[in-house]
Amino acid sequence: MKAEIKAIFLNQMTWLVLLILLVFNLTAVISLETFNSRNQTQKAQQAQYSLLLLENTYASEKSTIEMAFSSKADLLLWNEYFKYKEWLIDEQEKAVQRLLNSPGSVDQAYEQRIGLITMLLELNNSANPDIGDTTFQIRYAEELKLHENDLMLNDLDFDYTIFPQLLSSLPSEVGDSDEENHLMYQSYVKAIDRAFYMLDAGETDASASPWLFLANQLSYQTYLPLLIGVLALLFSAATVSTARRNRSLQLQYLRHPSKNTVLAHYALAVWVSFMLILLVTFLLPLLLEGLLHGFGGLRQAIYVDL
Repeated sequence: MKAEIKAIFLNQMTWLVLLILLVFNLTAVISLETFNSRNQTQKAQQAQYSLLLLENTYASEKSTIEMAFSSKADLLLWNEYFKYKEWLIDEQEKAVQRLLNSPGSVDQAYEQRIGLITMLLELNNSANPDIGDTTFQIRYAEELKLHENDLMLNDLDFDYTIFPQLLSSLPSEVGDSDEENHLMYQSYVKAIDRAFYMLDAGETDASASPWLFLANQLSYQTYLPLLIGVLALLFSAATVSTARRNRSLQLQYLRHPSKNTVLAHYALAVWVSFMLILLVTFLLPLLLEGLLHGFGGLRQAIYVDL
């Protein structure tokens, strides 16, 4: 087996296949790094836009609520909701500053916590127990108990438990319809489920990692799986053709009387050689991405199209 593999790696076709796959993967690494750099800029721009939208929405929402509820008792309750909106704006301002000042050193764990808290509170704002859309305190009771120290909900300086009652009291022309609330509730459930999965796995959303590179390369949305199949066929055909030309197969027939045994033995050598080529051409980019971004993210959930 060793002699056959050594002979295969002396073949020019072997090195050509290795070079093609290596160039293809390294090109993907460069593309991912370029995308990651652009993505950081886009994140900062999106954060600025979100901040502007939050500020404008809050001003309009507060004005509408103050006109709809004139009593001091009502406004005192709504003041808790206003505190929440101001907290959102404050956190968004901090996020913008972090992205603008040091985009490469953003605290992913902190961002993860704020994002999850926001989604939980927004879930409550769309909750409707009458149709089974329960509040997050009920739906995620076990997760909240498990991650109490991570979320620190008790540190929030507003009473979020009254939000569903407050929002349900809004006039129909101001609030969202039941169908809209249900759709928003379902979308938050999916996002929160993924966020808790990431928290359980001890992972944060990484924009670049060796495993994201691997998932991207092996995705059906790229040409690499097809390219590997084509190259495997060409590699096998070229290797067998070379073996016939240099009469190495004929020598094997002289040593082993069974032709099927010789072919099976040589086919195994070709397969092992191709696997070694794949290992080298994927391992080098994986190591490069790992050196640049670390080797975390192996358990990161990845959305795929079905």
